[in-house]
Amino acid sequence: MPSVSTGAPKYSVGRWADERTFREPTMLINESQIRALIRLLADEDEKIVRTISGKLIDIGPSAVPLLQEAEIEQPEMADRLVSVLEEIRGGNLEDELMQLAALPDGPMDLEQGAFLIARYAYPSLTVTSYTRQLDEMAQEVQDRIGPRASGEETIKTLNRYLFTEQGFKGNTKNYYELENSYLNCVIDRRTGIPISLSTLYLLVGKRLGLPVQGIGMPGHFLV
Repeated sequence: MPSVSTGAPKYSVGRWADERTFREPTMLINESQIRALIRLLADEDEKIVRTISGKLIDIGPSAVPLLQEAEIEQPEMADRLVSVLEEIRGGNLEDELMQLAALPDGPMDLEQGAFLIARYAYPSLTVTSYTRQLDEMAQEVQDRIGPRASGEETIKTLNRYLFTEQGFKGNTKNYYELENSYLNCVIDRRTGIPISLSTLYLLVGKRLGLPVQGIGMPGHFLV
C-alpha cells in the first residue's frame, strides 16, 4: 500500500483504519492525529486521499489551522489542501445560513445573510470593515440632512449620496458577473445588480431610521 515518505514517520491508512477515531468523526481527535492525516494527503493512492479528505472535512474547523500551516510534500498536495479547506469553510457557512433561515418567524437579519453569502466566495472576508463602511455612509448622509429632516428629504439625500456622489451603479456590461452578487464587492467596486444595490440601500436606510422594505416582484426586486 502506498505511503508518504518525506523524512517524517510513515503513515498509511492501515494504521488508522482500526482506530475508532477514524470511523467516527464525532470522536475527539488530537493535534498529532490531525497532522498525520494531513500528511496522508500526499499519498499516491487517490482512494486513500479521498478517504483522508473526508475525515479531515468531518473533523471540521479544528483542522483548519493545521491545514493552513501544513508543509507541502508534493505538488498535488497543495490542491488537495485547498479543496479540503474549501469544503470545511463551505460546510460551516451552509450551517450558519440554515440556522439563520430556521429562526422563529420575523424579519431575517439581511445584513448577516448578505455577508454570509459573500463569505462563500471570500472565506477570509473581514465583515467588520464593511459594516463600518455602511455605518460611515449612513453618518455622512445624516450629517447632510440634520436631525429634523423629513423622510422625503432623507430619501432624496440618500439617493444623491449613493448614486451620484459615491457612484454606485448597475453593471450593465457584465450583468451575470458573480461579483455583482457579493455585498463586499459591490461596496468595493461601486457596481452591482438590482438586488445587491437594493440590499445596500436597505442597510444604509435602516441605519438612518427609514422604514424601507424590500419587495420581491416577478423578475425584479424593489425598495
